[in-house]
Amino acid sequence: MSKTLLGRNYQKCFSFNSYISATHLQIQRRIIDGISIITARDFSSNGSYVNGDLFDETQIHCYDEISLFHPKKENSIHYCFIENEVEEDDKQNGGPQYDYEIGNYLGSGGFSIVREAISKESNNLYAIKIIKNSSVKKTTMFQNEINIMQSLEHPNIIKLEKVYITNKHIFLIMERLNGGDLYERIINNTFSQEHSKVVIYQILSALKYIKVHNIIHRDIKPENILFVNKLDYFIKITDFGLSRRIDTTSHLASTVCGSDLFIAPEILKKLYNGTPYDGSKVDVWSSGVLLFVMVCGYPPFSRTNNQYIESILKGEIIFKEDWNNRNPLLIDLIKRMLVVDVNQRISIENCLLHPFFK
Repeated sequence: MSKTLLGRNYQKCFSFNSYISATHLQIQRRIIDGISIITARDFSSNGSYVNGDLFDETQIHCYDEISLFHPKKENSIHYCFIENEVEEDDKQNGGPQYDYEIGNYLGSGGFSIVREAISKESNNLYAIKIIKNSSVKKTTMFQNEINIMQSLEHPNIIKLEKVYITNKHIFLIMERLNGGDLYERIINNTFSQEHSKVVIYQILSALKYIKVHNIIHRDIKPENILFVNKLDYFIKITDFGLSRRIDTTSHLASTVCGSDLFIAPEILKKLYNGTPYDGSKVDVWSSGVLLFVMVCGYPPFSRTNNQYIESILKGEIIFKEDWNNRNPLLIDLIKRMLVVDVNQRISIENCLLHPFFK
């Protein structure tokens, strides 16, 4: 067993940062049944975070982002946690370390970390998605993402440049965008109707493209819509971890996925009674919710816990007074996208032909 302590009193670390406690964080390594288990335990007044999440005690893994104090605050201290044996194993077994320098933390998902990566040959900047290769199920799921992304070539879809697979991780090298995601822009301000039109048209164009290739996304949400830069509204869709290829005749999917705020009623019904659903129409619903939120900054359905699911199942869209002066064509498109009956809901192709885009 080994322990490492971080704080103002240890080897004069952060001696001028009053936001860091004297004993802020303990990292402990134990060997259990031959397996290295590393945990982090917080002792601070201001908190410790792993991949942006506050914790008291948690298991940590190689490439995780450790933050002393809130990661969004100016006085936060950040580390990329590296387990030397794991990194060396990756390096010697087909990892990207000879070709890329792994850098700053960009974000995280259910099973993955996203960091910057700098090409040692060209000095170009990329994003690298690091996935823990720890189970057959997860490996199969991310192999699915790899297969999908490698097959796609569209201006509004993130390009997968290269793939590395080791004993412990899957590394996806992707183009790096500098404009942040749609979530960041929405919480800072709502979009004008014209800018909303520009963004949603690109999303629908990308969804039409993947539908032609018999693929559905199933996780359209603001965090998965990235801007190329901070100056305009050119976007690209990312995170195909929940995508799947669909039967070319029925478009029926059977798994349950998607984010709560953007979840389609047919997925909720799947949760309750196991009914398969039309996957391509799921993306239409999620895009309709996204369009609504972009314009006004709040969701189209009741936020009360007891009523939220029921209002989705009934398709009870709430247009408040601030919608009175909106473009009627915008409202009509949203209503057509948020139809509960899948057979009556507008298709992706017909969304793009709607008069709102004329």
